Amino acid sequence: MPMTDEHTFQQEPLNIMEGYGFTANRNLRPTPTTRLLIGTPTRGTIRMEWALARFGLVIPCNWAHGQSVPFISSNMPIGYSTADAQNIIVKDLVEQEYEWLLLIEDDTCPPPDALQTVNEWMRKGTVPVVSGLYYQKGMPPEPLIYRGSGTSYYDDFVLGDHVWCDGIPTGFFLCHSKVLRIMWDESPEYMAGNVKTRRVFEQPSRVWFDEEAGAMRGESAPPTLHGASGFGTRTF
Repeated sequence: MPMTDEHTFQQEPLNIMEGYGFTANRNLRPTPTTRLLIGTPTRGTIRMEWALARFGLVIPCNWAHGQSVPFISSNMPIGYSTADAQNIIVKDLVEQEYEWLLLIEDDTCPPPDALQTVNEWMRKGTVPVVSGLYYQKGMPPEPLIYRGSGTSYYDDFVLGDHVWCDGIPTGFFLCHSKVLRIMWDESPEYMAGNVKTRRVFEQPSRVWFDEEAGAMRGESAPPTLHGASGFGTRTF
């Protein structure tokens, strides 16, 4: 196919298509895709292992995505919480009309083929919410997979199984925009720092001054979708 003339280069494939009985749109040009938004809540300082895992992900063929990386205040109880950063990401998804959201938090190390697995879930479109396997920071580490509130963790699986559950973490979290848009419409507006967003994700927290210890104390729960119950608390 001759490539010296721009007009010939752009039109030649369309002529071939028309020769096989297809009606071509001659105004067709590549356009930016809004198929997937990848969001990462972060304080800005990351570990080398995460950088190698995140930027070493194998990119599927014919792939495109957007990126949203809001920074979290280093003093989480009174600044941005993880949930605040997630809500800013959801705001980007809604305003820019993305189809899917993938959260990759900066303390998870997805395997090299993670985006290929995500691509297959998006292509099938049969499950609107999918989470990677994520373990609690503790000894022994417990899988953060839950079936019912107050029933402890679920562990009747082997690595590679697909497990139905109703409580998952957001460390590696794929969600269709239809779910998030419904929750966006039903969630109250609030200010996350200087950004007006909606409380799709919620992270209950309580902060107080311990006079005996002479220090700030607090409790925070992992982020949950607005209106959902949290599982356990962390004390710092």
